[in-house]
Amino acid sequence: MSIGVVLVGIIFFGLVVNNLIKDNKPYDDIPKKQNQQSNRIVFNERESKPFTNRDIKEFEDMMEKSFYRNINYTIKQIPSNSVDNPQAISLAIEVAIGSTYKSLKEKLLNDPQVNSVLSNQQVINSLNKVRDRVLLKHF
Repeated sequence: MSIGVVLVGIIFFGLVVNNLIKDNKPYDDIPKKQNQQSNRIVFNERESKPFTNRDIKEFEDMMEKSFYRNINYTIKQIPSNSVDNPQAISLAIEVAIGSTYKSLKEKLLNDPQVNSVLSNQQVINSLNKVRDRVLLKHF
């Protein structure tokens, strides 16, 4: 891939991201968590059987909200003199998506509660699906 194509892609992506954050509140429509004490996934005792499609959808929605919370947090950490820089915003979003993916993968694959209702392959498939959905929405 030539350097020109990469630069055009970065500039285009920067413009898209800049349009997303013009009001500096790109993800404020995501409902805030009521209980901030724990970030652990908690399953009801009655849910020891495998997940249904509806349960998996709720699980994926929860993961998607984690991605957006981390993107929002990462964008807020950008120094004020770089907020108008599309490349800084792009990089922040990429870093947030990557770190969220890695941490969710580590936590979910090693959580006995999750493993009791979902196989590791189902967790990975759901996580990849959510990550791709978030990437497509922003890139």
